Amino acid sequence: MAPRTQMLNEYFDLLPVGQQELVLALVENLLPDDVASPEDDRAHEQAMEDYRNGECLSFDEAMKELGLA
Repeated sequence: MAPRTQMLNEYFDLLPVGQQELVLALVENLLPDDVASPEDDRAHEQAMEDYRNGECLSFDEAMKELGLA
Protein backbone atom coordinates (compact mmCIF):
# COMPACT_ATOMS: atom_id res chain seq x y z
CA MET A 1 0.00 0.00 0.00
CA ALA A 2 1.29 3.45 -0.91
CA PRO A 3 2.40 5.64 2.03
CA ARG A 4 -0.37 8.19 1.43
CA THR A 5 -2.99 5.49 1.23
CA GLN A 6 -1.72 4.01 4.48
CA MET A 7 -1.80 7.43 6.13
CA LEU A 8 -5.37 8.07 4.94
CA ASN A 9 -6.48 4.68 6.23
CA GLU A 10 -4.98 5.42 9.62
CA TYR A 11 -6.63 8.84 9.82
CA PHE A 12 -9.96 7.42 8.70
CA ASP A 13 -9.81 4.75 11.40
CA LEU A 14 -9.34 7.47 14.04
CA LEU A 15 -12.67 9.11 13.15
CA PRO A 16 -15.90 8.27 14.99
CA VAL A 17 -18.25 6.11 12.88
CA GLY A 18 -20.61 9.03 12.16
CA GLN A 19 -17.77 11.09 10.77
CA GLN A 20 -16.51 8.11 8.78
CA GLU A 21 -19.90 7.98 7.05
CA LEU A 22 -19.67 11.69 6.26
CA VAL A 23 -16.13 11.37 4.87
CA LEU A 24 -17.14 8.32 2.83
CA ALA A 25 -20.09 10.22 1.31
CA LEU A 26 -17.80 13.14 0.48
CA VAL A 27 -15.21 10.92 -1.18
CA GLU A 28 -17.89 9.06 -3.16
CA ASN A 29 -19.11 12.41 -4.52
CA LEU A 30 -15.58 13.21 -5.69
CA LEU A 31 -15.28 9.99 -7.69
CA PRO A 32 -16.45 9.83 -11.30
CA ASP A 33 -19.81 8.16 -11.71
CA ASP A 34 -19.23 7.17 -15.31
CA VAL A 35 -16.98 4.19 -14.69
CA ALA A 36 -17.35 1.58 -17.41
CA SER A 37 -19.25 -1.56 -16.53
CA PRO A 38 -18.13 -5.03 -17.63
CA GLU A 39 -20.82 -4.84 -20.34
CA ASP A 40 -19.37 -1.52 -21.51
CA ASP A 41 -15.91 -3.09 -21.67
CA ARG A 42 -17.21 -6.04 -23.73
CA ALA A 43 -19.08 -3.71 -26.12
CA HIS A 44 -15.96 -1.58 -26.54
CA GLU A 45 -13.80 -4.62 -27.25
CA GLN A 46 -16.34 -5.88 -29.81
CA ALA A 47 -16.41 -2.46 -31.49
CA MET A 48 -12.61 -2.36 -31.62
CA GLU A 49 -12.53 -5.87 -33.11
CA ASP A 50 -15.07 -4.81 -35.75
CA TYR A 51 -12.95 -1.74 -36.49
CA ARG A 52 -9.75 -3.80 -36.83
CA ASN A 53 -11.59 -6.18 -39.20
CA GLY A 54 -12.87 -3.29 -41.34
CA GLU A 55 -16.46 -3.98 -40.29
CA CYS A 56 -17.47 -0.45 -39.46
CA LEU A 57 -19.23 2.44 -41.17
CA SER A 58 -17.97 5.94 -41.68
CA PHE A 59 -19.91 8.72 -39.99
CA ASP A 60 -21.51 9.70 -43.30
CA GLU A 61 -22.51 6.09 -44.06
CA ALA A 62 -24.04 5.70 -40.61
CA MET A 63 -26.00 8.95 -40.98
CA LYS A 64 -27.35 7.77 -44.38
CA GLU A 65 -28.27 4.37 -42.95
CA LEU A 66 -30.18 6.09 -40.14
CA GLY A 67 -31.90 8.37 -42.63
CA LEU A 68 -30.29 11.47 -41.16
CA ALA A 69 -28.34 12.57 -44.22
